[in-house]
Amino acid sequence: MLAGLAHTGLAQAALPADVSAAPGLLFVNWHDAVSSNEAHPTLVIRNATGDVLKRVPAELQGMQQVRLPMRAQGDLTLSLDGESSSYRMPYSVGSGRQR
Repeated sequence: MLAGLAHTGLAQAALPADVSAAPGLLFVNWHDAVSSNEAHPTLVIRNATGDVLKRVPAELQGMQQVRLPMRAQGDLTLSLDGESSSYRMPYSVGSGRQR
């Protein structure tokens, strides 16, 4: 496992995936036999205020890495095909840069 990797299961298992995070990254581990009604499914990640942080093509298999702003933290909502799940992004302790 990566140092600093936090793992928390989704609060609601609407998305067929497990989610974990590291600063600036979200790891989406898709469950086996995931399918979508759309030809090109899109994974949408929103912050607690509903602003879109990232919109990426959903791979629907294996481990997918999604880059997020380094300061992304708090409650996130992941949506796919009208289904959504909540994830609590751990609070980071600084960016590692000297000021």
